[in-house]
Amino acid sequence: MVGKMLASAANIAVNMSKKDLMMLNQGILCNLLAAGYFDKAEEFKAEMHIDDTVNKQVRDRCIGILEKDITVLEDIDVKWVAYSVSKDERYIKMIIDVIIKGMNLDNISFSDLQYSTLITHNYAQNQAKELLSDILKKLSNDQDKKLLDITTKALWSFGSLSKNLSS
Repeated sequence: MVGKMLASAANIAVNMSKKDLMMLNQGILCNLLAAGYFDKAEEFKAEMHIDDTVNKQVRDRCIGILEKDITVLEDIDVKWVAYSVSKDERYIKMIIDVIIKGMNLDNISFSDLQYSTLITHNYAQNQAKELLSDILKKLSNDQDKKLLDITTKALWSFGSLSKNLSS
């Protein structure tokens, strides 16, 4: 799994800026730490020349992240990596829990969630962008809009990443 992650990162990194590459490396390091691969994280840190200050920041942010609820988009990726490594279904349950929270947003129907997911990931026609704007108007505050965004990403991840994990 770690080898596949590194090979995938190498393919992505070919055309990336230095800043984007640094962010990718920090993301990989975070996933390794969150999944409990401390030895592999140390190897990766050395191989990618990640300095100790950055390593400490990533370590502080990522250790223990597995037990936290999903509150930002990156949490979804971390839960999927943890599941793919451990096959522990509680990480899948955490993704499902955030989807359920999104389904319970006031004034948002399940079809609104479906449309939002498809529009967000460019699987709808351009005029559908107006529909997304109309859906967002149904939400009264930024926290609900953030939850809708996280929910649509969780729904999307379920479809795309579960296919990859099952093959």
